[in-house]
Order: sequence, then structure tokens, then C-alpha cells
Amino acid sequence: MPLLLATLALAGCAGGVPGLPLASTPSVAPGDLARARGLADSGDRDAALAAYAGLAASGDPVVLYEYARVMEDGPNATAADRKQALDLYRQAADQDLIDAQLRLANLLYLGQGVPRDLGEAASYYDRARALIEPRADAGDAQAQEWMGDLYREGRGVEQNGDFAVYWYTQSAQAGRTSSYVKLARMFERGEAGVIVNAEQALRYYELAGQDNDAQSLFTIGKRYADGDGVTVDKVRAVELFERAAAAGDTRAYARLGDLYADSSGWPTDPAQAATWYERAAGVGDDKSMYKLADLYDRGRLGPRDPATAYRWYLLAARNGHPRATERLDRLSTVLSKSELAKARTAADEWTALHQGLVTPST
Repeated sequence: MPLLLATLALAGCAGGVPGLPLASTPSVAPGDLARARGLADSGDRDAALAAYAGLAASGDPVVLYEYARVMEDGPNATAADRKQALDLYRQAADQDLIDAQLRLANLLYLGQGVPRDLGEAASYYDRARALIEPRADAGDAQAQEWMGDLYREGRGVEQNGDFAVYWYTQSAQAGRTSSYVKLARMFERGEAGVIVNAEQALRYYELAGQDNDAQSLFTIGKRYADGDGVTVDKVRAVELFERAAAAGDTRAYARLGDLYADSSGWPTDPAQAATWYERAAGVGDDKSMYKLADLYDRGRLGPRDPATAYRWYLLAARNGHPRATERLDRLSTVLSKSELAKARTAADEWTALHQGLVTPST
């Protein structure tokens, strides 16, 4: 997951609300910070930690906050890492970095990897709110979204769905797409006592989708594909899923494969289905591996191709698909030993290009 950058989170504040101080701007060399962020976003945790460690001596609150995020992130984070991250958050929070105050308060409130401390959590929520509320009142979109978060979750304030909706609406109208998404979820799930309203949720998702929010585009596409609160419209669903995929939502790959493979009620396109299933397979979707194998197995992409089908069933089985082994057993009686060996080699070569998804055969 890409690092959540404090400077981006505070972009609205940095615009300069009249009468209020500007948000913190990193004091370290921009190139050095960009390098550390790039390492974090690439997933090279050790290199990113080393880069941030070299910058942390500056005491810059943004650096300390981002360093802490990398420190606590991922399955390799230890108890000692989380303890150090907590200390880094405290240092940044004590310099009035709102992101750090909220993150620290959330960790202490939930006890996520650290001892739960409701008293200290409340103190940081209070400090954050004291900084956020004047900005929100002055029209700062990010601060308005933060106020919505506090009221929706009841953190540092009494939970109040109406206030959350008010602040999210103000923020969304000021240009925060993420606030439209949060409004949609509130009405979709009935969060903070808000009455469930599927039509209202859809309207908010559509507004977020206008800004190419990937998750919103996927959600709307799913509605049209499944007929959830709307009339089934597969053409519209394909359009939305393709936009979601282009915007980075990999869940759309498999849904597009299913739609293009579906021959009921609209023009099917197995070749397009295969393209999308293969993309879904590339992010580890065992169901798409199985469905891609089935296209080859049934001859929907031309003459039946049991060898290629075997390769994809094998990859699906390695990823845990429950029915793939049965298909492999059947094809193993059809294919020659040399064909089976070639299919297994092809599967291993695919694995080498997609490390971490499957285990090579022995």
C-alpha cells in the first residue's frame, strides 16, 4: 500500500486559510524526502526505513510521521517497531501535526499493536480537534472531512451522524472526492445512526465516480452488473469496470472477465474475457485462473487446448482453488507425458514472472 503522505493529507490546509497558520511543510531537502517516499511506495521497507532514519535527525514532524507509518506498516513490523513508531508519532504530534495526532489517537483508542490508553487517546483527539475545527469553520476541505471522521466514529466527540453528514457534505462540495465516498458508505451501511438509503448512496458514489475514484466506479459497476437497486445494464457495468480498472482497482479485472465471458443476454467476447482473467490472475485471483483454464478447456477461444487449460488449472490449484485438482486429474489422462511436462514448465515460468503468487512444482 502506498504511503499516506502527510503533505498530501494536509494539502487543503496548506492552501492558506485566512487568519490561520499554514500546515507544516517539510524542512528537509525535497530530493531526499522524495527518495524515501519512493522507496516506501515501492515496498522496499528496509531501504525506506534507512532513508527516513537519516532524515529523522532533523526533527521535522512530517518526516517523523512518515517514518512512523513505514515503521509500523506490514507483516514484518515487530513489537519494538510499533513502540518506536508510537514515540515518533508523539514527537510529530507535539509539533501540532494533525495527521500524527489523529493517527496516534486512533492507535491508542483501538489498541492496534500498542497498549490501549483511552485517556491519552482522548487528549490527542482534543488537541487535534482544537486545530481542525477552526480550519473547518473557515472552509478548509480537509479539515471538514476530518471533522466528519470524528463525528462518524465518535472519536473525541459524541457520535453524531447528522454532524458527520454535514461536515462531509461541506468537504465534498469544496472538492474532496473522498468525502463523497464516505457519505456514500454512511448511507449504504447506515453508519452512525444514519438511515440506510441505497439511492442516496448511489448518487454519492456517482459524484465520486465523476472524479474517477476507482472504488466508487467499481461499486457502481457492481450495482449495474448485479441489478442491485438498479436495472441490470451490462454495457454500463463494463464501461464502469473498465474505468475502475484504469483508475487502479484490480477487483474490476475479474468482473470484466465474467461479463465478457457471459453469453446470456448480450454479445459475449471470450477473447476479451481471457485478457481480463489473465490480468486478474496476475494479481493472484485463483478463480480467474480457473475460469481462464475453463475457456481453453471448453474451446471457447478456438479449438480446445487441453495443454494450456492444464497450465492454468495447475496455477489455480497452487493458489488454492478447490475444484482445480479434479480438472487436473481429468486432463492428466488426456495429455502425454511430454505435454504435461511442457505445461508444468510454462506454469513455472509464469510463476517466475509473478513471484509470491504460487509455489513452483517439484
